[in-house]
Amino acid sequence: MGVFEEVSFSDETLKLESGDTLVAHTDGLTDTVNHQDEAYGCTRLADTIDRAPAGAQDMLDHILRDLSAFAGPVPQPDDITLLVLTTD
Repeated sequence: MGVFEEVSFSDETLKLESGDTLVAHTDGLTDTVNHQDEAYGCTRLADTIDRAPAGAQDMLDHILRDLSAFAGPVPQPDDITLLVLTTD
């Protein structure tokens, strides 16, 4: 995480209900580019999540497979962090 002098943060609470899924990621995921220099983007990520199977590990694997297929052999300059949480 970068350090910024004039950034403020606030506490928020999110109540997850049974069956909810939370997907958190860094910008390295959505900024991933393909050979045409197109970014993966938030819309494609949302569509990929919508098509993903249930279950945290299956969803995470599905997103990473789609991201890899999108990027192909293009080297990425940023790291990617992806967290998927599901509730029972």
